[in-house]
Amino acid sequence: MRIDTLSALGAMVLSARFSWLVPSPAEAGTTWARVAIVDEDYNELFAVQPTGDGGYVAAGGHDTALHHTRGMVVKIDGDGALRWISSVGGGPGRFLSLTETADGGYVLGGADSSVVRMSSTGDVLWHRKYPTRIGVEPVHSVVQTTDGGFLAATTGVSWTDPAVYLLKLDSLGRITWQWKYEGIGIWSRIPILLHQSGGCVIAGSAKDGDALILLRLNTTGKILWQKRYDLPGGLCDPQDLRLTRDGGFILAANIAESAYDATTTWVSKLDPNGVILWERTYGSWDSTAGRTDFPGVTSIVEGAEGGYLIAGYLYMSGQAWAARLDEDGDYLWQHKYGEPVGGWIRAAGAAADGGWIVGGYRDSPEYSRRYAMLMRLAADGSIGTACRPRVTRTHFPVGDSTTITVQAKVLRKTCSITAMDGRVDVTRPVPTIGGACSTADLTVRWSEIDVTESTIFALCNITNIGAVQSRACKLWTYLSEDAILSPDDPQIGVNRVGWLLFGGTFGVAIVYAADTDPAGKYLIGVVDALGSVPEADEANNTAVAFIVR
Repeated sequence: MRIDTLSALGAMVLSARFSWLVPSPAEAGTTWARVAIVDEDYNELFAVQPTGDGGYVAAGGHDTALHHTRGMVVKIDGDGALRWISSVGGGPGRFLSLTETADGGYVLGGADSSVVRMSSTGDVLWHRKYPTRIGVEPVHSVVQTTDGGFLAATTGVSWTDPAVYLLKLDSLGRITWQWKYEGIGIWSRIPILLHQSGGCVIAGSAKDGDALILLRLNTTGKILWQKRYDLPGGLCDPQDLRLTRDGGFILAANIAESAYDATTTWVSKLDPNGVILWERTYGSWDSTAGRTDFPGVTSIVEGAEGGYLIAGYLYMSGQAWAARLDEDGDYLWQHKYGEPVGGWIRAAGAAADGGWIVGGYRDSPEYSRRYAMLMRLAADGSIGTACRPRVTRTHFPVGDSTTITVQAKVLRKTCSITAMDGRVDVTRPVPTIGGACSTADLTVRWSEIDVTESTIFALCNITNIGAVQSRACKLWTYLSEDAILSPDDPQIGVNRVGWLLFGGTFGVAIVYAADTDPAGKYLIGVVDALGSVPEADEANNTAVAFIVR
């Protein structure tokens, strides 16, 4: 089944089952934010990095309508335009780690003891599971080695016998050797990185959780040296470890008195032998309202122009947070993002122009849904303060059998993949009263149509691309002999459209049994025909699709 979508720009063919609505290319170096909804339920990103082609790739997971968790990979151009999205089922769960390979593809670590090798276009090349002796554990980190193989780190989560398992894999994912390092990793993510002189370095927490452990390993996994860093607080949880340009390391962790206490961010610069050059703790954020909050780190990265970005969340308010440090670990700036709703930054990368790419999630206002979030930040952490004009949207095909493939009849029950140009409210500029920046703006499009005998199954997506939340309204659907709505066209449905956060999408499933074969006719959807929602643009509330068998 194919949909010919009519628009002011002419006819465009939606050649894949799913597409993201994305803006037209922006000027190079501009900032942007994207919020994606997968199954309109729960999805987030755990890894993000710049790619060799000047774009970005991010990985995480999404829940299906049947509450199954699938891995998700998103490829984006440097200007924020989506190129493809791939959803992987069959066991990886959410992807926790991501590395671009030498051939432009990717290797990913899953929450379900899985490693997935993917091509540059999102096709799965192979998918293997590596359960430990005590069960299925997450692959926290996976990297490609110089011989074309991979190193993967996973934990054996046992309170009495904590351990890290390091697996050396060949280019097809077969185990070459594996080591178990006891007494490390019970609390933590396990960052792993390749060392410039061969071998690797991994970080984890000590068995009792009150110290950090750093292991320097050779190319066969044997320990060359190890360091223990005793930190203040009852719990230490390493989050990220990066190799710095001077041959040393930068290590970030969260520390707390207990699992129920507010976190404190700890960062340390190490020399090539693991000796501490400096260490800093970042224990409070003083907001403009005078309230104290506590930052937690999830990622750290060295900037293209020196210094470091630490990113994560604010403990009390649940806001996404990032801070820039100088070479000595002192604050240069810090920002929080997404107010008034909550969110986390789970991963960060450095852009070549001095800016940053960060990914994570953002909660819905009622905290019933979680949205995957990507932000391209300027060098100073900003993402722009002016209300942006509405942009032209284009359909991009998602891919083939290795990407998301759900039959149309399933789509009658759930919105499978939809997304929008995200309007992450970062700096909360004061809107202009009566201007376009102070109103909602609803757009509508058909994303799926199927015909079985004379019954129409259709999915319509309504997106708020305005600057404020829209109130509830209705979607009217008509069947027309031509592309022009007239009084004689039969109305085949009226559906409620709920309140929409700016950047949010509402999916409406329509089932209609026609008297005759509807092929060759037009399906017309009109949102807010009575004008109950004040909008910046009232001319974009209609979508027309030609029904083709």
